[in-house]
Amino acid sequence: MKHILILFAIFSIIACKSKNEKEPVNNEVVNDSIEMATPSTPTDFNKLAISEEDEEILLGRIDRKGLQRSQFKPWFDSIYHEYSVDTANLGKINPLLPNVDIQIFMGTWCEDSQREIPALFKVLDASTFNYENLDLVAVNREKQTPQKFESNYNIEYVPTILFISDTTELGRIVEYTQESLEKDMLTILSGEGYKHAYED
Repeated sequence: MKHILILFAIFSIIACKSKNEKEPVNNEVVNDSIEMATPSTPTDFNKLAISEEDEEILLGRIDRKGLQRSQFKPWFDSIYHEYSVDTANLGKINPLLPNVDIQIFMGTWCEDSQREIPALFKVLDASTFNYENLDLVAVNREKQTPQKFESNYNIEYVPTILFISDTTELGRIVEYTQESLEKDMLTILSGEGYKHAYED
């Protein structure tokens, strides 16, 4: 009987540990409690951090759920609903999207990111883009993350939206578009020699 109780206790501890390891990602979207982003949590999504300006920001890998937190939802929803998708150019973009990865570096503190990223989500929602090919990273004002996700990408301004095919960068939109999201994307994806805002 003693052995059965010991086995039951061990099983209970193991079961609780497994359960607790899965819960933080789900719970953190429901409430806005701060879980600091650190280098030891590279796979955690939607971590809040306090900036040097004493503001709550997302830091590290994020997804759309992170941008629906109460701190960020008003600007995200406002721009998303206001943006009108250019369906004519979207039709030209769709055939070029398969096998394209999109890597985004943004700042939840940044007005340019607050303008461009919700609009980009609306364009992608209307397209045939596979969201499994999207990697979204939130940086601090120094354009850095604790996990160094920005390494090797030469991020100077945000947002920076990179379009990648087979590990080759096709082009990037930096801070703001040259014409529109759809026209800039079409130029990049069709290989027409796009130059971003800070490129000579």
